[in-house]
Parts: sequence; C-alpha cells; structure tokens
Amino acid sequence: MFEEELDEFFLGHFAPLVGYLRGGERVPEHVAEAAAHYAFQVVRQKWPKLRDEQPKAFLYRVAIWWARKHLAKPEAVPSGLAVKELGDVRSSEAIDELLAGMRVDALLDELTHRQRQVVFLVDLHGFRGPDTAQILGVSEGTVKKTLFMARARLRTLIEKEADQ
Repeated sequence: MFEEELDEFFLGHFAPLVGYLRGGERVPEHVAEAAAHYAFQVVRQKWPKLRDEQPKAFLYRVAIWWARKHLAKPEAVPSGLAVKELGDVRSSEAIDELLAGMRVDALLDELTHRQRQVVFLVDLHGFRGPDTAQILGVSEGTVKKTLFMARARLRTLIEKEADQ
C-alpha cells in the first residue's frame, strides 16, 4: 500500500512540480527535473511521517531549495540542455496557442520573482495561502499581499495591452 500511495503521489505531482520550477522559478528544464527527482527521493524516505501531513507543500519546498542550491553553483548542474523542436506548426490554432503562451510569459516576466512564484503556486497550481506560505517560507499575510499586488499588476498590463 505504501508503494502504491507513493506511485500515485509521484504520477500526480511530478509534471506540475517541474512546470512550476520552469515557470515560477525560471530554472532550466534539466535543473527542474533533477530538483523534482531529488525532492521525490526525500519524500520517499519521509513518506510514513509525511503522508498524513502536507506532502505536496513539503515536496515543492525541497525542490525549490534544491534548484536554488544548484543554480547558485552552476558547475554542480549537469550541462547539455536538450533543444526541443516545435515540430510541424501549420494550423492557425497551434500558432494562436503558441502566441498566447508567449504573451502570458511576457506578462509574467513583468512581475517580481516573488510575485511570479505566488501566482504560479496559487493561481496555476491550486495551492491555498497557508500552503504557499509554507513552501516559500513566508507568512500567509505576505502571500496575500503579494498575490493582490501581482494580480493588480497583471490587470494593469492586460488593460494596457488591450488599449494598444
């Protein structure tokens, strides 16, 4: 049962964790995947204690710590990013989707690092305020204020873009 729970947890959280690290923390894909693998190893070791608490928040916190640690020492990070090709993008739907993603990335780039982290965790990954605070190591009030400021900034940017 222990292994089945852990496998289910891994399958449900690996891709979203890597996605958060890539978008919210802006780390390269190979670092995000390595951080996620490391975090899952730690969760596996602590699973009996964690499974009744908040394993998802713990998982994210460990992965963020690992990614930051290894980005601070680039020589410790494996090199050789795999270049992904876009493939055959001929349909207007695919092009519109690609452009929409680029616009969202451009808008998120206008936020501070902390604002981007909070938006990714709350709005895109569904964490509640207390969990987000635990992951980032800040107070719940800081999360609420940061989220309010980030959403206000995004609204302003979207309205500005719509006026042009």
